[in-house]
Amino acid sequence: MDNQVGFFLNLDQGNLSDEQVVQMLAEVGYRCIEYSIRHLDPRSMSPSEMRKLVAMTESNGLAISEWVVQREFVHFDNAVRKKELALTMDCIRAAGDIGIGVVNCYTGPAPFMQIGSPTLHRDISEGQAWDMVCDACDQIIPVAEQSNVKIAIEAVYGMVCREYYTLAELMRRYDSAYFGVNYDPSHMVLHHNTVDWTIHRLKDRIFHCHVKDAAGVPGKVMADTFVFPLLGEGRVDWSAFFDAMKAINYRGVLSVEFEAFDYFNTTLGKDLKRASQLFYDDWMSLTRRYGC
Repeated sequence: MDNQVGFFLNLDQGNLSDEQVVQMLAEVGYRCIEYSIRHLDPRSMSPSEMRKLVAMTESNGLAISEWVVQREFVHFDNAVRKKELALTMDCIRAAGDIGIGVVNCYTGPAPFMQIGSPTLHRDISEGQAWDMVCDACDQIIPVAEQSNVKIAIEAVYGMVCREYYTLAELMRRYDSAYFGVNYDPSHMVLHHNTVDWTIHRLKDRIFHCHVKDAAGVPGKVMADTFVFPLLGEGRVDWSAFFDAMKAINYRGVLSVEFEAFDYFNTTLGKDLKRASQLFYDDWMSLTRRYGC
């Protein structure tokens, strides 16, 4: 496989400027970056400011593979839902304006956002949550189609779309060329979904891919039952992952996502360069073993 390798900038970058981070990632060997709403935000940045960040990134040798927006689609307060959806749609329109082709969303509910979101199956039923998610999709998909931007839904533990079957149901409901998946094998194995089988089932809808491992199983409290460890330390079958991606001829970006947060904070001392180098080396080791 000769897919470009990217880095999701979801870690504390300390005193490093965005340009210093981009230069560092390029020196490590990355060719793409994912920005979050912490870096690109139409609420607090003008279009020219966002274009400046895009231009700086590209001038230093990195492409922006995905804009991780991930706002809340499930909330009992209609005003909050309306605000979150408006921001999502503003980001999609802005992505079209500044040349970012993929916007990453999740469905929610996301209590960890600390905006009063309900907890699925405790505070809100599956059916109620699905109705809210579908209402959101009814609104954001036409905006994506008009903006020529793809929406990539990421399955996340505890949410309406949390593994293959819930993700596949959402894809079945919305047959749009602009509506697909950010595939993350860690969220598949948490629910014992077979990685290569799910890749083949979703092949036409995979717009972007996160590279992340997982150990443990879902439970009531995330940290009590599973972690996202270093690559190769968890339950992802990387041989099957590579074989399936080659079989479906996936040509998109493979973007490493470092969510071993305790390891980053303690062992690495929040050293972003060490973290990005570590995961790049691990990913290249997996690629040499299984990808070629």
